[in-house]
Amino acid sequence: MYGKITILNLEDDIGDAELIKEAIESEQPNWEITSVTTGEEFVREFIKNRYDIILSDYKVPGYSGIKALELVRSKNSIIPFIFVSGSMGEDMAVEMIKKGATDYVLKDKLFKLPAAIIRALKEAKAEKEKLEMQRRLKESEEKYKQIIDTALVGVYQTNEKGEITFANKTMAEILDFLSPDELKKYNALEFYKDQEEREKLLKILKSKGRANGFESELVTKDNKTKNVLMSVNYVGDSYTGMMVDITDRRKYIEGLKAAKERAENLNKIKSNFLGTISHEMRTPMIGILGFTDILRKEVKDEEQKEVADIIYESSKRLMNTLNLILDLSRVESNKQELQLCDVNISDTIMTSTEVLQSLAKEKNLYLQTEIKNHDIIVHLDESLLIKVIHNLIDNAIKFTDKGGVKIELESRQIDNRDYAVIKVIDTGIGIDEQYHSIIFEEFRQVSEGLSRSFEGTGLGLTISKKYVELMGGKISVHSKPGEGSTFEVIFPIVNAEAEQVLVEPEQETAKDIENVKQIPEFKIKPKILQVEDDWASIMYVKKCLNGKAELKQVKNGEEALELVKNEQFDVILMDINLKGGMNGLEITEKIRNLKNYENTPIVAVTAFAMKGDKEEFLSKGCTHYLAKPFHREELLDLINMLINK
Repeated sequence: MYGKITILNLEDDIGDAELIKEAIESEQPNWEITSVTTGEEFVREFIKNRYDIILSDYKVPGYSGIKALELVRSKNSIIPFIFVSGSMGEDMAVEMIKKGATDYVLKDKLFKLPAAIIRALKEAKAEKEKLEMQRRLKESEEKYKQIIDTALVGVYQTNEKGEITFANKTMAEILDFLSPDELKKYNALEFYKDQEEREKLLKILKSKGRANGFESELVTKDNKTKNVLMSVNYVGDSYTGMMVDITDRRKYIEGLKAAKERAENLNKIKSNFLGTISHEMRTPMIGILGFTDILRKEVKDEEQKEVADIIYESSKRLMNTLNLILDLSRVESNKQELQLCDVNISDTIMTSTEVLQSLAKEKNLYLQTEIKNHDIIVHLDESLLIKVIHNLIDNAIKFTDKGGVKIELESRQIDNRDYAVIKVIDTGIGIDEQYHSIIFEEFRQVSEGLSRSFEGTGLGLTISKKYVELMGGKISVHSKPGEGSTFEVIFPIVNAEAEQVLVEPEQETAKDIENVKQIPEFKIKPKILQVEDDWASIMYVKKCLNGKAELKQVKNGEEALELVKNEQFDVILMDINLKGGMNGLEITEKIRNLKNYENTPIVAVTAFAMKGDKEEFLSKGCTHYLAKPFHREELLDLINMLINK
């Protein structure tokens, strides 16, 4: 049963109008009927109000049903219009339906009127839905036509013969045509540069029905070769595809590849250069650092001792600069390998602070630690953490003249996760906020150029930041001029319930090297062979041993091999880079082939100290490694360990 329906009825006979109303209300009491008797009333009422259906007598004095129908159709094409007449013949009724009437009902059969109205409403609803679908379809067609026409990809369709049946503007532009219509005069198969490639594409389409991401070269109308990326579907007897011009992208990729190769070559040159610089600086440093270290410990004259100390500290500064540059190079070239383990940070901080106490005392500064939690475990590379802590404390001491430096360790919860927080707090000069970001940049300092106030390369903080981030942490600075600085480093804490395995760092700290209190004494007098061509290194080793061992020194492989064939040595100190003839590894290989020297300790004593050098030497016959420059105590400790094994 329909809900409320509004009906406008044009009927000049009031009696007939009442009968029509009764016929409708007998079956549809909820329908609302408005009756008018004249043409003027009909026009006014139709224009003023909205009705669901129109009923009209065929003949109306001063007006007519035909005029009413024309008015309705001029305003609304689908509103149902039913003639209700007593004089309309069948021929006239058919004629009126051709003119737009929906139906007709004779007045002597008004019982059919409700059904006729319902039928008309259904037809009107169906017509309305049909028109709406057509409207949407047209809208959609126009929308997608516009999308295809303005698409940045070429869209096309061909038949099995390759004749182009559709192409959009972009497709025409890709092939250097002015319009799609001009392109459609050509066969798509003609544009392939490589006919074998074309046949390969057709074979894929015939077997699989589609080809996605197929790259090809096409020759355009203007005889240009273009690289394109295609996706094509084969349905029925036609091919539908999309195409993107990737010529510029291909050139860009080729340019990137060439740039990558150039960068790799430059990196290789850079690595070789840094390796050479490292070697060439470390070799003379053994003479400078080594001998001045001995001098400052052995000379009695205070003035001479002071001079030796100055030379020694200056040399250390130079070595520190070299090491910082090499550290930065390793990180930037992604060659910094991590030796991750679970570390108790409090132990590391205490050890690092103890090492640097002497540096603080030289400036009459305090160096304190405040460990708020002694059981903070983090998963990181302890050797890198030590470098970070050393850099931050060293930096703090450098920029502090009064007061001192405090290192704090605490735990903090951030976003429901526990973190270890290391703070290095100083009472130094402070840093203006505008410089907070640049101090972490390579070779940058707050004061630069001729007016810079402090020594250094500006690499310590850069490397510290890179190390911290490499290990999954973050570093930040809080500082104001005249109020000191606080550098804060955070790392995620390892789950306390997990089994902890604490691993000692492989690298020796500065404390291990600098603060050796006594020179070891050998229980026996070992027989040692040194293969070395650098005069300073020869003299330094001789001075280090100073009669503690039976030392023989040769400058090349021939002399070394001659000696080992006739004598048995307890330890061999082998330089790697020997001028002319065999290098140290080649000599080592030949020595290892001698029966009496299969297990003799051979120490690579070399200025090759880049990443991977040690591993290479140990894999090629050397048993131990000692990088130049080294301290006398390091050499003697190593020999003592080898002869007492």
